[in-house]
Amino acid sequence: MCDRFMQLSNLNEKIKSNIKEAQLINQREDAMNWSQTDFGKLKFLSGDFSPYFLIATLAKNYQLSIEQLANGAFIRIDAANL
Repeated sequence: MCDRFMQLSNLNEKIKSNIKEAQLINQREDAMNWSQTDFGKLKFLSGDFSPYFLIATLAKNYQLSIEQLANGAFIRIDAANL
């Protein structure tokens, strides 16, 4: 899972970096009074990828903390004495 998550994390970082670069390119085009380049596919890719990356992040965090969740101090709480 860790290698796969790292691949997804790297892909997410590349998408974010490319979006920032696309915004910079569009700003420069505006400054030159040129028509803006359409980066719609990049924004579409980001929107499609985001929910899957969120699920992968939640799964990774769960996997890393399952031992603590299952055997942590809260398991010793006695509900009858609350």
